[in-house]
Amino acid sequence: MLPIKPTPMVKINIFFQIINILPRNIFEKIVKQYEADKYSKKINSWTHLVSLLFCHFGQAGSVHDISNGLRSITGNIVHLGCSQASSKSTIAYVNEHRTYKLFETFYCEWVAYWDEKNRNKLIFLTNNFSWTASTVAKVYIQHWEIETFFWGL
Repeated sequence: MLPIKPTPMVKINIFFQIINILPRNIFEKIVKQYEADKYSKKINSWTHLVSLLFCHFGQAGSVHDISNGLRSITGNIVHLGCSQASSKSTIAYVNEHRTYKLFETFYCEWVAYWDEKNRNKLIFLTNNFSWTASTVAKVYIQHWEIETFFWGL
């Protein structure tokens, strides 16, 4: 018997959970900063982001796969914050014309780290691409410990 290859549709519940974690307020602020939706007619920046993430998490190999995968969940796409599934040509167009700096800045704005000791999720702001999230967290935590030490003097 051949092994069953997971399709993007199998991972959709996890995908919803991942999208819900994203800080949309930060994303919207960055969209305004770059005026990324100024000339947008078909899909806004959020739908573009969801499409790109769907591509990565669903292991889609083409805009055709992204479009068909998102269309297969049309009834649930509203829960992702999108008004409609994007067509192949629309995804290709926005990939070519919308600035990558929008998504780069969004990535730089937040880095999440799970603090196992305190069982707490920590979110840090950074623009350092070379460090991992755990390194950024350790630097912030050590910085905070130094500050609280000096406050106590």
